[in-house]
Amino acid sequence: MHSRLYKILRSMMQRDDDVIIGHHLAKLANVSARTIQKDIKMLNDIVKQYGACIHSIRSIGYKLEINDPETFYLFIKEEQKRQGVEREVPGDTEERVLYLLRRLLLAEGYVKQDDLAEEMYVSKSTIQKLMKDVREKLAVYKLTLPSKSSFGLKIEGNEFNYRSCISEYCFIRDINHSFMAKQTLLKESFTEKQIRDLKNLVLNAAPNRNIHISDRDFEDVLIHFLVAIKRINEGLYIRKDELKSREIPLALASSVVIDLLKEIESIFNVTIPEPERIYLCLLLLGKKIIPNELKNDTSSIREMNKVIDDMLCAIFLEMNIDFREDPELRTSLFNHIKVMLNRLEYGLNIRNPILKEIKEKYPFSFEMALIAAQSLDNSLKIEINDEEIGFLAIHLEGALQRMDANVTRIRCLVVCSTGTGSAQLLKYGLNKHLGDRLTIIGVQSYYALSQMDLKTIDLIVSTIQIDAALPIPFIKVSPILSEQDIIAIKNKLKAIHTKNHCEIAQFIKEDLIFLQMELSSPEEVIESICQTIITKQLASPDITKLVIEREMASPTSYGNLIAIPHPLKHISYETFLAFCTLKKPIKWGNEMVQLICFFNIKKNNEMDLQVLYEFLYTMINDKNIVEKLTNCRTVPEFSALLYSQDKSNKIHIIK
Repeated sequence: MHSRLYKILRSMMQRDDDVIIGHHLAKLANVSARTIQKDIKMLNDIVKQYGACIHSIRSIGYKLEINDPETFYLFIKEEQKRQGVEREVPGDTEERVLYLLRRLLLAEGYVKQDDLAEEMYVSKSTIQKLMKDVREKLAVYKLTLPSKSSFGLKIEGNEFNYRSCISEYCFIRDINHSFMAKQTLLKESFTEKQIRDLKNLVLNAAPNRNIHISDRDFEDVLIHFLVAIKRINEGLYIRKDELKSREIPLALASSVVIDLLKEIESIFNVTIPEPERIYLCLLLLGKKIIPNELKNDTSSIREMNKVIDDMLCAIFLEMNIDFREDPELRTSLFNHIKVMLNRLEYGLNIRNPILKEIKEKYPFSFEMALIAAQSLDNSLKIEINDEEIGFLAIHLEGALQRMDANVTRIRCLVVCSTGTGSAQLLKYGLNKHLGDRLTIIGVQSYYALSQMDLKTIDLIVSTIQIDAALPIPFIKVSPILSEQDIIAIKNKLKAIHTKNHCEIAQFIKEDLIFLQMELSSPEEVIESICQTIITKQLASPDITKLVIEREMASPTSYGNLIAIPHPLKHISYETFLAFCTLKKPIKWGNEMVQLICFFNIKKNNEMDLQVLYEFLYTMINDKNIVEKLTNCRTVPEFSALLYSQDKSNKIHIIK
């Protein structure tokens, strides 16, 4: 594209939906009105290929219409490279908000909205609309963005929070690339040698302590350190009253910290004042690169174990999943929460680079983590954010998978009356043909069976008929397993698995499917569905309030146009699903939503509902079925689509 055409296009982009007169364009490009007409025709032929169109309005001017923003802004980014423009133009709303945050956080003074509009190729009115989202993100860090008519925009707030916000939004953290691969800002502020020396310094900060530092924690510490040094060089210091420092003197007294700070001063030729030394020490404590000795005493360990007890008990009561006797989970939670509490206590933000994937792939574990976070808040009065909840979910998912691996196999007791040899032969046959499905708990005689506690047994395989009443299934086979015996045992195993898992069919009701609703906000959707649920006496009147509280804890939108709202506590009189589709998508948290699956669990539920979770989240990750469900006009059509998604569970709709 000719540079003059690019200049014209840039000017038109700044007008958004406004018309721009030909005379203005001619003056801008320093050409005649006739030449502008030719240029516009040529430019229109180009942009039509990339999802845009230029309309010529007689006697008024020209208007740019962008029909496919994604394609158009990809074209603009490529064109910028060809034109030699270094700064990329942000395309969608998310990119624009991030651009504004970075621009304002790194500005040395006031920034005018007119300048931002010109940089981003948008109108001033668009900048003003985007500022609402910018201010919301700044408010999380207790920062404000006042606008002064004579000067412009400037972020205000204490330095500690300012740095946390810079570390969150001004650096590219990509789990698929090595640190510094895209860190332009840091490369501009420091030499490669300085950054390399700091890396080595942090890695060796705790010699002989056998402390594992994850790549994520290592990167976060480096970024925070470099931001701190950059701000100190600019004369922007943290004040001591901004810090919680009751445990810091002990850490500062350690030789590890003293040597580390001396090396940092030497590498960057900077003098670190006392409040900044405390701040850097907090970063090291928060990542457990140096130990917090005051929290390693017996009483603290006992208190932490009590906190974990409460968390696992809360999960058991709410979700009927029992992790209370899982030593591996308890150990991993102990180590993780100890470091997490340091971060939260000292206000150190952390980025969870896989939070979205955790929510999408492990929603059941994320719900358990949310319950765990509420328990932590009740015990320690510490609010846990989504990023930290995501990390808790990873530990719980690991425990859940270990549990599934153990539970999948049916626990079997062998009963044989013909001697040890026959019993061992039967056990060998069972392991050979069904070892991947059975765990042989032991071999027992018929007469000793009445003395056994069978609570831990799922199935008895016996060579003799057992007439006594048993609390568990029983099957009679030959000591030398025949093909018919193996088939019979497989059928019995299948029946046991079916009995152990819930049937999806019982939870879906035709009178709780609402299609093509005209609702404009999550609150309207929740209130509408909850009112129907209350009217049908399926839950207590508190359900609306509890569902909204759950949304405030963490939005239940998971991408792919789907949200799965549910109450913060189980207060329904039965477990059920309600479905709702909207005529137009609405903003739900950070996602657009058009399909809502309202999920309610019965109070004091004792049923294993993991299969229900798996059904829901398998279905909603299918973009094709979501599109079809949102286009349905009748309940039978919607029901048929649901049925087609899980034939193995034989889903039917209950009238």
